[in-house]
Amino acid sequence: MDAGVSGLTKGVFDLAVGFYRDVNFAYTIAAVMALAAIGLALIALIRHVMQVSALSARTRQLSGYITFSPAPGSTDADDREAVFHTRFREIDAAMGRGGAGGGLLREAWMRYRKTLILGAFPPVRSTQRPHGFVYDVLSPPTWIGFAANIFVAFGLLATFMGLVAALTFAADGIASDNVASMQAALRDLLAAAASKFVTSVAGVGLSLILRLLERLLTVDLRREADRLAKSLESGIRVDPGAQSAALAEEVSGLTTLLRQNLENAPPSPETGAQA
Repeated sequence: MDAGVSGLTKGVFDLAVGFYRDVNFAYTIAAVMALAAIGLALIALIRHVMQVSALSARTRQLSGYITFSPAPGSTDADDREAVFHTRFREIDAAMGRGGAGGGLLREAWMRYRKTLILGAFPPVRSTQRPHGFVYDVLSPPTWIGFAANIFVAFGLLATFMGLVAALTFAADGIASDNVASMQAALRDLLAAAASKFVTSVAGVGLSLILRLLERLLTVDLRREADRLAKSLESGIRVDPGAQSAALAEEVSGLTTLLRQNLENAPPSPETGAQA
């Protein structure tokens, strides 16, 4: 059985080594690797465009609800927290929509919405910032880094196979007594030696390009996520003690409203008669 396994292994190696007799074989491998890298980059770009478009759409919607210009002659901007509280239902409906690339953002909003404290008076409060909820549902292209490692590994594997091929051709040439066979083996050796490092160069080069692409896409995605989170945070008061603060503020508002009603209430008939 051991002889059968070793024979099978030798047959596979001999088949692989035989491809290196053609000087164009390594260049073909490098071209296939480049095409695969282009395909992966296109997939990453399409996914990125969908996510960024969804983030930008949500940010524009929020800006339409809570971004205002100062009144003429005024130096103070409008109270965004008050507007956010007033138009919360519209904002909630806009953030809760799905659509292309928006399903994950809808999930993030539904989770973050559970942390909001919506009282009778502004502002809307929360104990947590929205950034973490947005980041949790995003899909940065970290898989590109894994693909970059595969390209390096595959390029090195093809190079080592080229080295094995070159040594095999050299051994065949030395073992042969035929001048023509020795010349043929020398040609094969030179062909393998000339092209064996092409795959390593291709693998390392494509790996660098893919890692750079991964970095650029991740930074851009984080930037758009920050814009959306900051748009939300501009209308929400983030306070670790928001629960008690909101309750105290609501009690204070109700007390003030009750006092105003009592002051503006007409005197009762009994009070008027006594006067």
